[in-house]
Amino acid sequence: MKKQKTVTFNFYPSEPIAYRQTVTFEINGLTQQSVDIKGKGAEFKVASTLNDVLMTESSIAVRFLTV
Repeated sequence: MKKQKTVTFNFYPSEPIAYRQTVTFEINGLTQQSVDIKGKGAEFKVASTLNDVLMTESSIAVRFLTV
């Protein structure tokens, strides 16, 4: 019976382009298995319908003015 493991990769793209990386796992020092990981970054767009917004996670206060 084959054993299964789950590996989590967090992807934080810095640009809205295609990314590709090969990760090689060594299993019990006997064999290697390569896995291709692909992803694409997206533009980060933030919009608010509020006049005053406080972003506490990043500790940045933003004030949107109504024109």
